[in-house]
Amino acid sequence: MGWVNNYRLASIQAKLKQIDEWLRNRLRYCIWHDWKKPERKRKNLIRLGIDQDHAYA
Repeated sequence: MGWVNNYRLASIQAKLKQIDEWLRNRLRYCIWHDWKKPERKRKNLIRLGIDQDHAYA
């Protein structure tokens, strides 16, 4: 919150939160789309720490 509060000209905090939400969602979509095939999705989810039952669901 440091520089945001010091140079506050408008309600930029809400706008930054919206941009952050959109950017995270877009990155999640790009990664998920990059994996393409279901087998690759399962393998990568397991590699990220999701247990096998949830990865196969």
